[in-house]
Amino acid sequence: MKRLLFLTTLLLATWNLTWAAPAKKAAPTKAAPAKAAPAKAAPAKAAPVKAAPTKAAPVKAAPAKAAPTKAAPVKAAPTKAAPVKAAPAKAAPVKATPTKAAPVKAAPVKAAPAKAAPVKAAAPASRPVVATTPGQSATQAQYPKDSHLATIISSGIVRVCVRADIPPFGYFKGQMLTGFDVALAKEIIIELGIRFNVNLQARWVVVQAQNRVKSLQDNYCDIAVAAFSITKARSLKVGFSHSYLQTSKVILARTKITNKAPIVAVVAGTTSPKGQIKGGKDESFATYDGILNAMKGEFVDYVITDHPTGIYLSKKCGGVYKVSKVLEQKENYGVGVNRSSTYLKTEINNILQSFFQNGRITHLLRRWLP
Repeated sequence: MKRLLFLTTLLLATWNLTWAAPAKKAAPTKAAPAKAAPAKAAPAKAAPVKAAPTKAAPVKAAPAKAAPTKAAPVKAAPTKAAPVKAAPAKAAPVKATPTKAAPVKAAPVKAAPAKAAPVKAAAPASRPVVATTPGQSATQAQYPKDSHLATIISSGIVRVCVRADIPPFGYFKGQMLTGFDVALAKEIIIELGIRFNVNLQARWVVVQAQNRVKSLQDNYCDIAVAAFSITKARSLKVGFSHSYLQTSKVILARTKITNKAPIVAVVAGTTSPKGQIKGGKDESFATYDGILNAMKGEFVDYVITDHPTGIYLSKKCGGVYKVSKVLEQKENYGVGVNRSSTYLKTEINNILQSFFQNGRITHLLRRWLP
């Protein structure tokens, strides 16, 4: 019985050792599964031992393949970043927006010359267009080649009728012709030359008051700047510009009048009214030079004249004659032209208008008139 127990114990011990040995060897099998397969000492019962590590093999393969599988999305991350670069590409149209605004600014610039084009087209081939300068009116007449104005421009000469006997408007100072009207005529000629880009020269034609209308009618002069008052009667015979000066008629009286029939002096061809002195005798003189000589010799008692000239005559006589009365009659001086010289008159009116605007008329008045 003891022997049977001993054998049984031995068998159990042997069996335990047999199962314990593969257990110990199975632990390192993870590092080298190839060695675990050929167990030479293992009997046929060891077959299930091989099956155990066989299941462990896929365990190693699973994590091995899983590692790269997780890495794949890591590379995909930069792939998503590609659209981030495309975002600035959308900003390109933002830069294009100011580019569209540029033509908007350019549009008004091109429109300016577009308005000037009809002006050139309006000019007929046979007629030059009047030049435009500051102070010139918006609508300018064109002149035909056979007009009086065209003749002046082509010749370069402007014939000016002036008076030399009526200070301060026109008189000789030594050998030089001077005065307000002379200075004004020079300014008009200069401006006319500027407007037509030509060098114009004045040719002075000295006339008496009574010859001004006929000199224009007979084409002895182109313009008359000669203390020439605008009246209805004269306007039927000659043309007039707009008035450049207004003044009054005055009566000069000698301080001591002894004549029972006083002599009233006037210049022939002027607008001086007659019959102003009760019981007086009107006497006409050709020029103011003649009246001045008569005043100095005290041969006349009264003189009817324009106010600026009356002041001048009074001073020349040393105060013997003084202004005794200012008449209600007003005198408006204008530049005279031939009635057919409509284009020339238009230009003179434009020039006078510019002189009033830029102060040239005022300057001349302050310089020449008292």
